[in-house]
Amino acid sequence: MQEITVSLKEAKDSLKETEFDRYLTQQEELLSTLYEEYELTLNSRLDDIDGLISDVFDAVEDNAGEIAETLFGTDGTDGEGGVAGAVGATVSEELKNIWSETGADGKPVNLLSAVNGTLTDIKTYVSILAGESHKEATNETEKLRNQEEDMKEIKNLLGYRDSIKVVDATLRDGGLVNDFFFTDEFAKNLYKANVAAGVDYMEMGYRASKKVFDESKFGKWKFSSDDHIREIVGENNTDLKLAIMADIGRHDKDDFDQKANSPVDLIRVATYIHQMPEAIDMVEDAAKKGYETSCNIMAVSNTQENDLKVALEMLGKTPVDCIYIVDSFGSIYPEQMARLANIYLEIAEKYNKKIGIHAHNNQQLAFANTIEACGDGVDWLDATYMSMGRGAGNCAMELLIGFLKNPKYNIYPVLKFIEENMIKLKEEGIVWGYDLQYLVTGLLNQHPRTAIQFTKDKRKDYSEFYKETYN
Repeated sequence: MQEITVSLKEAKDSLKETEFDRYLTQQEELLSTLYEEYELTLNSRLDDIDGLISDVFDAVEDNAGEIAETLFGTDGTDGEGGVAGAVGATVSEELKNIWSETGADGKPVNLLSAVNGTLTDIKTYVSILAGESHKEATNETEKLRNQEEDMKEIKNLLGYRDSIKVVDATLRDGGLVNDFFFTDEFAKNLYKANVAAGVDYMEMGYRASKKVFDESKFGKWKFSSDDHIREIVGENNTDLKLAIMADIGRHDKDDFDQKANSPVDLIRVATYIHQMPEAIDMVEDAAKKGYETSCNIMAVSNTQENDLKVALEMLGKTPVDCIYIVDSFGSIYPEQMARLANIYLEIAEKYNKKIGIHAHNNQQLAFANTIEACGDGVDWLDATYMSMGRGAGNCAMELLIGFLKNPKYNIYPVLKFIEENMIKLKEEGIVWGYDLQYLVTGLLNQHPRTAIQFTKDKRKDYSEFYKETYN
């Protein structure tokens, strides 16, 4: 009975989604048809006016003599025989002058110029009216298009896309807070929470080169070997996929085995824009080994738009699956995020790629920027439990899962994990999250390293820190 109830609910939800899609499609078709009919009608009216004016002009010219006799009589004045005299009307000198001279054909020579001038004035006025009508039509069409775009965005926010993927970065970005010294119990509980919550990818940390970093100074998730990962997930017979990050300049691609021999599914390549050739080399190597790949272009807020577009074109031609917008300094506002998303999505459409978002919370905008990007069409969404991440942290997993409408996501396991694991980290004295020093570096679009040191020094002189950082 319970299975039947669940099936009926799923069918009902599916029907609602189908009906909503159909409604949007009908509205789009209606708006398109309305615009076409409006434009056709306006052009037809303008053509009719041009033809009518031309006909009037021809008729006046052909019947000029008869018109003159009707108005003024045979003697060309407003005396006997003319309509003007019969009704006692006084004809203006301007009108008399029109008919004062006649040519060889007996027609008033001033008539055509006068009529032409009058009709020209009429046509000018009609053109002005037509221009105003066209302007109004253009404005109304733009309004309709904006409404259509708004409806699409509402659908993105109120409905859900199966293409959306939630990526947990707690072990990796959160590891920057405690030098990756997470216990195995914490890692296992995090893994179980992600599975239960419906999270799509879990980032198991960095795979940093031991030639670059002293292994004794960091926890295991700085290096995230396949053996360490298997100790936590076993064979990972779940829908949750596993990821690790390769930080360009701090990795060794020889540390990455063939996908067939590894529990890892996705290699995330983190790079600055000037390192793009090496990043592409890493992407191509990982793809050849059978991994899914993403590329995270860091510090995008400090990158020139033309340079960014060149880098995106370069990435578009590689086998990378997803390209990330990374607000490394937490300095980007939602309006800017929308523009960035459009730039990235143009490349995505051109080269059939996915776009992701990794936000930092220096100005408490990580969640806002993530859902802005989501509404714009970005599919891969990074988050961390209780916002745990470098400095001010990231988009909170609990906020993101609570926001997404796909019934596959479940916030209860997220809250349970926070209650039983994250609170304990805070109580142990591990510090992360929004604070004024991170706000300062975010406002100034700077790397948070100075704010991190400010935190480690337990300083509270925020105004002095602002002066130091600003100068």
